[in-house]
Amino acid sequence: MSMLNRRRAIAGIGAVAAIAAWPGSAAARGLADGAFTHGVASGDPTETSVILWSRFVPLNGCDGEIRWQVAHDEAFSRIAAEGSAVASPRHDYCVKIDAQGLKPDGRYFYRFLSRSGPSVTGLTRTAPARGRAPLTIAAFACAMLPVGHFRAYADCAARQDVDLWAHTGDYIYEYGLEPYRSRNALMPGRGWEPDREIVSYADYAARYASYRADPDLQELHRVKPSLHVWD
Repeated sequence: MSMLNRRRAIAGIGAVAAIAAWPGSAAARGLADGAFTHGVASGDPTETSVILWSRFVPLNGCDGEIRWQVAHDEAFSRIAAEGSAVASPRHDYCVKIDAQGLKPDGRYFYRFLSRSGPSVTGLTRTAPARGRAPLTIAAFACAMLPVGHFRAYADCAARQDVDLWAHTGDYIYEYGLEPYRSRNALMPGRGWEPDREIVSYADYAARYASYRADPDLQELHRVKPSLHVWD
């Protein structure tokens, strides 16, 4: 079994065990029922903070309160930072947290919590203090979902010598699929939504959701913080 597959298996076993004990627990009171649909992500680390992200869709389709935690250990017995957030349809149910008060060059576990259970557990880190060894960075660009697999993301997720990854542009594409369909260039099962050029906020949300459903991209976001520029 590859290192990447072992990570996925361990994360899945941990999440299933946690969810089994979750309903009715004190930690779940007051939180929304629903589902985390596209994993978790972190990015833009500073010496004392990191951005956390997830997408949570409440069962009732309305605003839903969830919580987030950053911990020194995978069991979340030593909490470094925590707080609450609201997943709203106004923002396509995405939440973005600026987790502060962390230590330089720290390695942390993080997760989001709902009444239905926790998200998968993510791994992240903060930037080193000035004068310490810099982080190692992997760079990506031009990710065309319908014409190929994202194995480069999977390879990076499994590497122990990469601390941070940067995407320099074309994280998504805005095009429709017709030009690629006419050239017979599409791969089975690698479509996106909507099947046309995207122009509205709802279009962009759907296109990003198509990308974030890719398991290799989800895994890279889960285990390493990222840096992004405007597409």
